[in-house]
Amino acid sequence: VPNIYIATDMICAFPTETEEDFEESMQLVRDYKFPSLFINQFYPRSGTPAARMKKIDTVEARRRTAAMSALFREYSRYTPERVGEEHDVLVCEMAT
Repeated sequence: VPNIYIATDMICAFPTETEEDFEESMQLVRDYKFPSLFINQFYPRSGTPAARMKKIDTVEARRRTAAMSALFREYSRYTPERVGEEHDVLVCEMAT
């Protein structure tokens, strides 16, 4: 879809994440240049299957999170020529 704005979340260092998985995630960020990207280090929630999995080393988890954050800061998230454009929008629900 042309000119779509996609906001997404990325979790770094999920217990089963390999270095190859992480590099694929980094390539996805490079390719799509998400204008809004929330990057979080995996944190287990008690009672979930992931909470019982072996965690990735803390230093490695921080490295991956920092690397993805640095990549996100490297690129321009907004196309300057689009600033000031006006568009029709569809409001589906009004908050009160």
